[in-house]
Amino acid sequence: MIRKTFILFTLLSLLACKDKEYESLEDSFQSIVQLKVDSLNISLNHLENERDITTLKKNFNNSRKYYKVLEPFVEYYFQGFSRRINGPALPEIKTDDN
Repeated sequence: MIRKTFILFTLLSLLACKDKEYESLEDSFQSIVQLKVDSLNISLNHLENERDITTLKKNFNNSRKYYKVLEPFVEYYFQGFSRRINGPALPEIKTDDN
């Protein structure tokens, strides 16, 4: 956790030191989150196309790590979606109120 905080602080410091233009804090976070989403997407594509079981396990662990970095954002902005990702694999049952 301390390592992630240090990396985030370093990235934000580097982004704040740009000479040509200044980004707001919101724009900085948005660009960082977009980079993480892109990394997760690439990792999931590798996972989808793999057939070797050892490489598949390695790619799964990498994808899980990328998701765990993004999990707080998913929890906050997409509550229903996060329950479907982290919840049990149960079918959705809709009941009528009759």
